[in-house]
Amino acid sequence: MKRIALCASVASLMVLSGCLGNREKPAVEAPYEVPIDTTVTVLHDTVLIGHLGEETGMSALQVITEDSDTFSVSKTAINGVEGLMLGEVRDYDDKVMVVVKMDKDEQYHLTSFLNISQLERAWKAQDHQLTLKADSTVETTGMNYQSWRIERCKLLLIGDSKTEYGTTQTVDTVSIEYLDEDSLQINSLRHGKVKFGH
Repeated sequence: MKRIALCASVASLMVLSGCLGNREKPAVEAPYEVPIDTTVTVLHDTVLIGHLGEETGMSALQVITEDSDTFSVSKTAINGVEGLMLGEVRDYDDKVMVVVKMDKDEQYHLTSFLNISQLERAWKAQDHQLTLKADSTVETTGMNYQSWRIERCKLLLIGDSKTEYGTTQTVDTVSIEYLDEDSLQINSLRHGKVKFGH
């Protein structure tokens, strides 16, 4: 009797192990992965500082940098819209800053142009006077700034602010919205939109 019970137990275990061994693992889906497009090119801005060359024309600028490198820049941006022109193409000795993007064919396209030399003068508004000097100093009335510089065709006005803990330096980033021989229009968080003339 014991022998029959033992044989029955062994047979049951063999059947059970056979059933367990043949079980398939449940199907698990791989998590969704966003496909990466390796053909997309990230276009970075390049800033050129120098003066214009004699091959500057209606559709292109020739920029000769401070390191004497020469670049031909289409006035039309990559998206087909004309780049932002702040100031005029008037004198090949004028100091200019040009922000450009390079396309896949390594051609330069204008994002923004600024005639820095045209910016360096005395500007007057109803409540403000702003004189930007070539030595990077500022004279103002109605504004508290001591120096200025240009970064990526934006005007940075630098001044000192007195607080209860002492004097701290403040830098206001000013967007230049329009510039020609007779007028300058700027926009800043501190002063809002200001239109200057002579």
